[in-house]
Amino acid sequence: MRSASKRRSTEARTARRSRPADAWTAATEHDLKPQKLTGTLAFMFETRYPLIPTGYAAGLPALQEDYQEVWSSLRRRFEG
Repeated sequence: MRSASKRRSTEARTARRSRPADAWTAATEHDLKPQKLTGTLAFMFETRYPLIPTGYAAGLPALQEDYQEVWSSLRRRFEG
């Protein structure tokens, strides 16, 4: 039997690799009303400064090597 921490780690990797196109489609077709999300943590921040990961961060096994490919299914909708 897998430990709870290993199970959470596998679930996190699966969620992280979900396709942005699927998320975008679901979000744009969803009924626009408030909804409560539980059991999750998400954040976003913005900066005008470039973010440069350290060598240590770049060498961690958690690094998502295929990050660019995840976005390939997202169809271009805007020109400019």
